[in-house]
Amino acid sequence: MAGFEYADVVRVQAREKSGQGMAALPEGFYGNLNDLIERARVEYEKLASVDSSTLKAAQTYGMIQKLRACRWEITNVRCRKLLLMAHQAQAGGSPDLTPLDAMERLAYEAVALNLKQMHEAIGAAKPPEKPATDGGEAK
Repeated sequence: MAGFEYADVVRVQAREKSGQGMAALPEGFYGNLNDLIERARVEYEKLASVDSSTLKAAQTYGMIQKLRACRWEITNVRCRKLLLMAHQAQAGGSPDLTPLDAMERLAYEAVALNLKQMHEAIGAAKPPEKPATDGGEAK
């Protein structure tokens, strides 16, 4: 994405934090975010190789930390929403999957399947066997 920058990340972060539903991400969001972090890391390494105590080096390092924190928060908020969507589907709801990107859709399908299997296993669970008594019979 041409022109992808920190402000784009902050907008997504704010939208995810403020809304109950999952918002659609700009196309290629995670890849663009990772590329932005990598470009900042390369810039920091160049600056630090000359003098890591400069203001520009400190700002660049701070930007890397902020971007990583945003990525972590966005991912975790979306994971919580994804889990809720899978749970709602298990309960008979029809969550809107259109905001999910391809990676998230695969995760949703795996979580939904695991929840279904867990509910089936719980529904089929038997009581534990009672230990044998002195007479050798289970009671």
